[in-house]
Amino acid sequence: MANDYSLEEYYKSNQTPWTDPDDALVEAFNNLEIRTGKAIDIGAGEGGNSFWLAKKGLDVISIDLAPSAVNFINSEAAKRNYNIHAKVGNIFNYESNEKFDLALLSYVHLPKNERQILFNKLIKLLKDDGVFIYLGFLKDENSVPQGSSPEEFPSSMQVAEELNGLTVFQILEQLDVRRIIPIGHQHGSFEGITTKVIAKKGSMSCERETF
Repeated sequence: MANDYSLEEYYKSNQTPWTDPDDALVEAFNNLEIRTGKAIDIGAGEGGNSFWLAKKGLDVISIDLAPSAVNFINSEAAKRNYNIHAKVGNIFNYESNEKFDLALLSYVHLPKNERQILFNKLIKLLKDDGVFIYLGFLKDENSVPQGSSPEEFPSSMQVAEELNGLTVFQILEQLDVRRIIPIGHQHGSFEGITTKVIAKKGSMSCERETF
């Protein structure tokens, strides 16, 4: 995962912000029953997913490490009259009394131990019946970026197993698919394998459903 400095430098210098939603998010959300409520977008970048969720009627909290990205989201949200509150921060340090109907983690690649910390935090942040959408890349030792590990780019099966291990999540969908991914407005695209996991949080006081 890029460090704080490289993220900030990228967003600060980017003259063509990417404000479109990810196709996988659009497909996943349209198959859910959520139409109102609160969403948290973790690693929101320049806000493409946040803008789309707000346009669909959700109140959105957008979290990102890069101040330039957060400033852009808040400025653009005000222009569009979207109910978005973007904050600079690390999700591991984020505290809130709010409970969310939807949590989104998109292309934020973490080692397994940090994923476990995050997934446990989502138990506290999500409402009962709240939904978590995980989007990421699947990479092996031959395709990971320099300085990264394949552990940071797990398959949908691995992510689903980690969520299942917490006993409060029901997996609604898991999928690995090869597709063409755009790289901003002026940088073309590339072919890669993406992962998608959709999980629903059950009640902490109820036994986990089995299917």
